[in-house]
Amino acid sequence: MNLRRSIFSIINKGSINFVTERRKSVSERGNFVGKLGNFVNEHGKSVDGHGKFVSKLGNFVNEHGKSVGGHGKFVSKLGNFVNERGKSVGERRNFVGKLGNFVNERGKFVSKHGNFVSERRNIYG
Repeated sequence: MNLRRSIFSIINKGSINFVTERRKSVSERGNFVGKLGNFVNEHGKSVDGHGKFVSKLGNFVNEHGKSVGGHGKFVSKLGNFVNERGKSVGERRNFVGKLGNFVNERGKFVSKHGNFVSERRNIYG
């Protein structure tokens, strides 16, 4: 039996903690646990139960600390979806203008399907 992979249980202040031989706390399922009781990876970065990175504020982040949604989409400080360059995008990766309408990468108004529209919402070529 590999001693490095074996998990020992110790009693600490009346509660049972699971630790590895390197004294890192782990949960019953083998997830690493931080000092605050949250899940962390082997490098001490906060993660949720499924291994996604979590910031100090509790929102999802990628490995570089950029805020992302649950599906790996980037999220701005205001909570809306953005692309990797910080431009606002919709759930389907459509660009979103400051007024909440869809725009293309140059800021021109477009419909959900990418057709150009005027400011009065009339579709044109």
